Parts: sequence; structure tokens; C-alpha cells
Amino acid sequence: MKILMLADNMEIGGTQRRLMELLKGLKLKTSYSVELIVFSTKIEFDELHDLKIPIHILSRKWKKDVSIFPRLFKLCRRIKPDIIHNWGSMAAIYAMPVCWFQPVLFINAIITDAPIFTNPFDQRLMRLKLTAPSSDLILANCKAGLDAYKVPVHKGKHIYNGFDFGRISLCNDPIKTRTKYNIPDKKIIGMVGVFAPRKDYDMFFQLAQEILSQRNDVVFIAVGDGPLLEEYKSKIQTQFRKNIIFTGAISDVEDVIQLMDIGILISNSKIHGEGISNAILEYMAAGKPVIANDNGGNAEIIIDGVTGFIIDDDDKPGWIKCIHQLLDNPKTAKLMGDKGKKHIEDKFDIDRMVDSYIEVYENLSLKNKTG
Repeated sequence: MKILMLADNMEIGGTQRRLMELLKGLKLKTSYSVELIVFSTKIEFDELHDLKIPIHILSRKWKKDVSIFPRLFKLCRRIKPDIIHNWGSMAAIYAMPVCWFQPVLFINAIITDAPIFTNPFDQRLMRLKLTAPSSDLILANCKAGLDAYKVPVHKGKHIYNGFDFGRISLCNDPIKTRTKYNIPDKKIIGMVGVFAPRKDYDMFFQLAQEILSQRNDVVFIAVGDGPLLEEYKSKIQTQFRKNIIFTGAISDVEDVIQLMDIGILISNSKIHGEGISNAILEYMAAGKPVIANDNGGNAEIIIDGVTGFIIDDDDKPGWIKCIHQLLDNPKTAKLMGDKGKKHIEDKFDIDRMVDSYIEVYENLSLKNKTG
């Protein structure tokens, strides 16, 4: 079976990492032939080239470059894929004409979030509505995503992200990581996420400064980069700056997570709904208790009160209570972390993810053959 993957880009990101892990898994299956088309010259996964699969670059002059349509159509006619599997919203748009005029099955994996739509003309929603009729199957990475986009039951399926536990075995010595980022020998509360409006760093730093005013045995660490990073740095009160650490963009995220005592994710529910958060997966795979807001697919990963806590967005006292509870009860925190790790091993293992995609390919192909 020949599968053609379409990706808007291969920059470092959750969607791209899932695609990378799937490509690795399919490479081990002799019954599958895989090729990749990327609509950007920027490839940030060095291991992609190690797979030695055909990679085609159809570079765009601008985001909605219409010249891609004929170039993609011509390339697909030459490749003759059995299935086109897209990994981005513009990739889905570009794939439509191919699916109209060539005998190919179309898996549309456009859904990676679970927003609360207040605008019926939201660009994300409009792109799904445009591409859905051409899709043989619409994939999301959480149930909440299918519900948010109102995908019909017969046409939608969710496949959870998978975590590769081999990444943890490659982590560096904790002492070296503390030294590298000037992290004092205190308990660590961390949040991994881009500094952009979709992440609620306002709440994170409010919590940090309030808790730091109450105790001196903890530091807060914010892992990530983004357009709002410098603005947030400037907002931290002087007396708290030595205990609030900004790493910026780093490649050794797992090393820092290994040091954490609590992993936090707070998303801005007004404009963003999480799919399956890779940050939460990484926290739990590392055996850390998690506190997150009730947003999108978070409740599909975290078992509230068992592997961590899910708190309402505006319940600031609830956030502070849970943080103190975990800091003051290390045995409870460790038990939650251990249960979280087991949960990821059971439900979000990378092999399970790859097998789920293969099952989709096989079932869709069989259904097409039998009519």
C-alpha cells in the first residue's frame, strides 16, 4: 500500500512530531510504501532524512500560494498513492482537487484542537467544512476535537498522540541540567508552552508570584519561546525574579521536565482548545503529577484526582490549594505521578498510536475495495 503524507511544514511541533513517529513506525512495515510532500523548505527534524523515504518539497511563495495546486496534482499523478494523508489545514485544501480527479482515498487529519467556536466563519471551521465532503475519513487527536467541529460519527475517528519512552532514557544528568539553567536546589513547578495568546501565562505567573510570597522552597520555570516572551519577563516583580526562570526555546525539554515536581498547563479557553497536549503527555510520562485547566482534550489524558487535577479556568484559589497540596505531600505527588506514567504507558504508547493508524489504513482500503 502506498501512502502519501502531506505536511504544511516540518518545523518542531506536536503535529510534526506525531507524523515523524508514524513515519518511523511505517518504515518498519514492509507492506507500506511511504512518501512525504512538504510545503516548506524548513525541516527541523534531522532524523527525517535518516529514514531515507522520498521527500518532495513544494515550496510556497506565500501561505496560500495557488501555484501549488497544479504542481501537487502533477506529482500525485506520478506517485499514484493509494491514500493521501494530510497533516495541516492548507495541506487539506491543496489535496482536494487531487481527490476529485484521481483514484485515491483521502484521510483528512486537519483537527488538532478542540476550540469553543463563537464565530461560524472561523477560518479553522471553514477549512474543515470546505474539505470534509472530499474526505473519506476525518481524523482528530481527541474526542473533544471531533465534538468541537461537529464531525458526523460515521465520518470521524480520533487517534491519541503516542509518546516514545525512549526519549526519557536519553535525558542528561539532573545536576548538569540544574547548572545549565541556573535552577536552585528547590522544588520545581514548570509549564511548557509557547508564549502566545493561546497559553494563559497571565494565570501561571499570578500563581507563581502569590505562592512565592507564601513560601521560599520552590521555583517556577517557564519553558518556551514566542512573541510574548519579553513582555512577560518585564511583568515579573523584582522580588520574585530569582525564583522565576525563563529558558526560552530549548531542545532538551525532557531534561527540564525530569527536574519538575509538578507540571502545569493553562490554556486560554477564550481562544484555544487543546487537543491532546504533548506537554501533558511529557509530564505524565516522566512520572510528574499534572495540574491543568478544563480545556479541550485535557480531561481525556488526566484522571482528575488520580494522576493530577483539573481546575476551572478562573478558580485561582483552587489552583493554589492543589499546588500547595502536592508540594506539602510528596508521597501523594509521587503516587499521582506513578499512576500518570502507567496511564501513558497503557493508553498513549507510541506503538499503540502507530498500530491505530495502520488499522485505519487497512479498514479504509478494505471498505473501498468492497464498495
